[in-house]
Amino acid sequence: MRWKVLLIALFALLIAWFTLDNATTVSVRFLLVSAKTSLVFVILISVLLGMSLMAVLWSARAWKMRRVAKNLKQQVTALENELQAARKELSGVHQPVDEQTEQMEHPNPEPASAKTEGQNTRTDSAQKSKIDMTE
Repeated sequence: MRWKVLLIALFALLIAWFTLDNATTVSVRFLLVSAKTSLVFVILISVLLGMSLMAVLWSARAWKMRRVAKNLKQQVTALENELQAARKELSGVHQPVDEQTEQMEHPNPEPASAKTEGQNTRTDSAQKSKIDMTE
């Protein structure tokens, strides 16, 4: 809190020094008007006009950014609604596909007695040929 008071006091001293140092009278011509005034008033009016112009320009940019943000929020909401609708639509489709995939990955094992003797012979000969190729 003390440092804020000190900064305010320092700023007030700088303004007072600036005012006393630039107290000379100057002639100002703008468009068709001519006037004599203190240099301090000319500087302060110029600063205030510059600040006002910057505030107007900043406000226009901020207004545009708010409008863009609003449009983007509406697009996000629309896309989220579309995504939820697609998920609901696909939730019914995925269930049967998942069951089919599971059956394909884990088929019911056939009992050993169901194999015919010819199948065992073919499997044995294929395994023997693989072994012969590696040697």
